[in-house]
Amino acid sequence: MPLSMNESFKKLLSDKILTWILLTTIIIIFITLIPVTIFYAYLPPFIPIFNQLPWGIDQLGNKLEIFIPIILSITVLIANMFFAVNIYKKVPLLSRMLSVTSLLIAFLVLLFIIRTLQLVL
Repeated sequence: MPLSMNESFKKLLSDKILTWILLTTIIIIFITLIPVTIFYAYLPPFIPIFNQLPWGIDQLGNKLEIFIPIILSITVLIANMFFAVNIYKKVPLLSRMLSVTSLLIAFLVLLFIIRTLQLVL
């Protein structure tokens, strides 16, 4: 008999490693939001957010686009947790790997945001 999503999530949270990784990822995302919300009013109208594009005006985005990496980090966390819940019973290691991927992306977004704010402010 398949477990409901709520029961599967509770089973996932019974794993101490997955719980620790999930909580750490959420904390990192909130830590990322803090400087963005504090310094948002002080940001110039355009900031260098698209670093992979050719040098110049193409790299600039309006200051609201500073939230794009954070939103992507939250989206990856939700998607990975959804997949981890669904496959935990069959492959617990893969569930942990998905969780670690979310943690890594959240940490890299934190570094990106801090570096971008350092450049701009």
